[in-house]
Amino acid sequence: MERHIFNVVQRMKDKVVFSMPGHKSKDIFDFDYKNDITETVGTDNLLNPNGCILKSQQEIAEIYGVKRTYYVENGSTGALNIAISAVTNPNDHVLIQRNCHKSVYNSLVINDLVPSYVYANYNNKYNLITGIDPEDIRRQLEKDPMIKAVVLVSPNYFGVCLKLKEIADIVHKFNAYLIVDEAHGSHMAFSEKLREYSAINCGADIIVHSTHKTIPSLTQTALLHVNNDEISHRKIINRMNLVSSTSPSYLLMQSSEFAVSYMQEHGAKRLAENSEFIKKMKENLKGQVKFFDGDKNDDTIACVDDSKILMRIDGYTGFDVVKKLFMSYNIRLEMGDLYYVLALSSVVDEKDDFKILESALKNLYKNIDEICEVKSINIIKPGLITTPRKAYYSASEEVDIKDAIGRVSASIIAAYPPGIPVVSYGELITEKIVEEILNYENVGIEVVGIADNKVEVIL
Repeated sequence: MERHIFNVVQRMKDKVVFSMPGHKSKDIFDFDYKNDITETVGTDNLLNPNGCILKSQQEIAEIYGVKRTYYVENGSTGALNIAISAVTNPNDHVLIQRNCHKSVYNSLVINDLVPSYVYANYNNKYNLITGIDPEDIRRQLEKDPMIKAVVLVSPNYFGVCLKLKEIADIVHKFNAYLIVDEAHGSHMAFSEKLREYSAINCGADIIVHSTHKTIPSLTQTALLHVNNDEISHRKIINRMNLVSSTSPSYLLMQSSEFAVSYMQEHGAKRLAENSEFIKKMKENLKGQVKFFDGDKNDDTIACVDDSKILMRIDGYTGFDVVKKLFMSYNIRLEMGDLYYVLALSSVVDEKDDFKILESALKNLYKNIDEICEVKSINIIKPGLITTPRKAYYSASEEVDIKDAIGRVSASIIAAYPPGIPVVSYGELITEKIVEEILNYENVGIEVVGIADNKVEVIL
């Protein structure tokens, strides 16, 4: 057969990478495919660790400063499901940050949970969803004392960190567990500037890290950290056995181990250096590129992770910038939307990488044809009609998206990346939701959950 995937990957022409994975396709690893083995004498077993895997996990837990750590080889998607299922039972109530990744919503189906949502702040000045008012969480917990777990994301895709210390105190006063999707923050514990804002140091009970996102590990790798003795080792292993392959990749485990070892040795220094490179680049581009570095008047933000370079150039959509940098300058960025473009740095980026990015952004600014108007984002709060699990297993049909208004969604519809649902299982599809979905499609942003202009709804 023709090797379609191989051929496309071989044609990737970018020389400078500001997207995932964190190793940036650089020649950094000290292992290769010859280290791809399976469980045998002396190599331990991920789902019943008592040898080298156990020792490795114990050392990583010590480095991060948590009680226990587990390798998860189906990404933070799998880790979040393990985390949620470990502290809930079917029909339990959970409070979810609405802009969580779709994997959290899928976990609601798998574990038959009843969700309520807390919405992040919309910052009108920057046209950006930012943090959460801790008091909003308190009000939700007072309203529903049956909530067993609170699931939040910090930092979010754009680097905004929540006020987790305040939030953790509130959650624990109501005897609920706090799970933090820190997929984009596995580097924070190694940064002098950021470590105090990491969920690890803010009282979270379970923390999920995607090691491939911000530190040098292979795609699909993740760590699950437990910081509460009430959540037993046996329960975590039982949940892992339900959703994990019995043939986990030793290459993936070795890459996570490598990434943490690399960060322990070089992380603090490299993160500090990159922070200075980024700061200098922003100074040199002042008046040309608008960067989001936080808003002192937005009290929902604890801090902004400066390794995530969120920016816009008036006159371009973010999607335009992504295409132009890739096609004309061999630079791969993480994503673009209607307004912003996101460049992700990691510890393996070099000073020259930032200089090349700076030069390309200057050239884009010089060649602006016209200034496009920035419009506010629509903050949509869909109504939950039935539980996600009931919606998922209900009889359904596919209809044209415009005919779906007033119907109940049987699936998730989300812009990707970052994979945050516009509408989820069991929620009412409104006219505003349809408008938002069509707006994404009109500018070329991928929308999952829609095919041939049709969506799945409950009969």
